[in-house]
Amino acid sequence: MKIKIKLRTLLTFGCVILSLFLFPIVSVWKKSRVQDMVRENEQIRENIKKARNTNLATRYLRDRLTARVRIESVAKSDLGLIYPAAADVYLVVRVQPLKQGDRGFEKVFANR
Repeated sequence: MKIKIKLRTLLTFGCVILSLFLFPIVSVWKKSRVQDMVRENEQIRENIKKARNTNLATRYLRDRLTARVRIESVAKSDLGLIYPAAADVYLVVRVQPLKQGDRGFEKVFANR
């Protein structure tokens, strides 16, 4: 007795057997890709947290260094600068237009 198997039946059976092996492989592959994306997402979140912390620290340092009190203390201690007294401030006024060879200042008045 000969068994006749149609080509279509044989191909269908082959596809069913192949799919039984391929579905788990594709499923594992997709799951591993998802896990890789989750890990990458966590790394990006950590990098964002580090960048925000660095940004906050830099802002704090900038605000501290640009504070008026800090600038005044550096000016006094490192540069030797002080606020002038009222008697030390002079107002320079030009009375006439400049002539050739003139320094440009005719009168100097003390601001009192």
